[in-house]
Amino acid sequence: MTNETELLEPSPTSFHIAGFWRRLAAFVIDILLLGVVGYCLGLFFSDFFIDIGAWGRGIGFVIALYYFGVMDSAIFGGRTIGKRLMHLRVVTSGGGLLGFGKSLLRAAIVCIPYFLNGLPFSTEILQPGLILALSVVMFGLGLTLIYFFIFNRKTRQSLPDLLVGSIVVKADALHPISFSGKPWRGHYAVAGLIAAAACVTPFFTGSLAQTEPFSSLIPLQKALANQPGVASASVNSGQQWHASLKDKGRTQKYLQARITTKNQDSDFEAMAMRLAGIILADYPAISDEDVVSVSISRGYDIGISSMWRTRYFALSPAQWRQRLGEKSNLPS
Repeated sequence: MTNETELLEPSPTSFHIAGFWRRLAAFVIDILLLGVVGYCLGLFFSDFFIDIGAWGRGIGFVIALYYFGVMDSAIFGGRTIGKRLMHLRVVTSGGGLLGFGKSLLRAAIVCIPYFLNGLPFSTEILQPGLILALSVVMFGLGLTLIYFFIFNRKTRQSLPDLLVGSIVVKADALHPISFSGKPWRGHYAVAGLIAAAACVTPFFTGSLAQTEPFSSLIPLQKALANQPGVASASVNSGQQWHASLKDKGRTQKYLQARITTKNQDSDFEAMAMRLAGIILADYPAISDEDVVSVSISRGYDIGISSMWRTRYFALSPAQWRQRLGEKSNLPS
């Protein structure tokens, strides 16, 4: 009789594993709360964030890392604010709470791919080895995290959970179920394919960069980035469908330059005119474009919050030349 009673009692490794939608809701709540923190910081430190540019994402990384690292650990009972509202908890496979070190590692694995994306690595330091490492971390690791989170339905463990031995469970479950602890082996095969694809991608994009129109855009991008007042620049070309009341519409070819500036007193229109002049002079295929657009932005992005003020200028090459000619004829 005693043995039967012991068998009916849940073991320390028996849990009610949290489902996908409840975990997603908790994560969204936490992201929104971090966004509020970032917004409040921006009210007081916006000029500082603008000065450090895209490296401000490092500030957001530290805030997010310690938010999830501390609150998912035993220090706060394994529950962020989002998990608390959704009645979830992070525990170990043995039923205990995560230590701070493992919880911090778990958070870092999630945060690193996201916050690395968008950092301003200069072309001088982007050697093949670094490009390969960034591709593996940002795309390989990032996609693997998403894959396990969505498709590992058996244990609902994503990659960081598997690495540190954690599980997200329902904190208010009355009837726990046994935890098997072993995802389907096919998931690891998919993760291997994702990693292989991330390793191959830099070689593919490197070869693509040697072909037109990309080979002509790279020198133009460097020329724009080296202009006074320009913090960063990107250039792309393509086609878009342009509807018109006069006819049935047609396909337009465009060249688009996106510029960020740190200067608070920048005359965006004057800067756009100056940059358009460089585009007209330095881009060999400018006569093939129907529209040349220049967007100039000033603001910040710290990963958990962002603020931008942007102005767009779009004219045909002929219209740009006319505007530039008119400006050159003005009395000084």
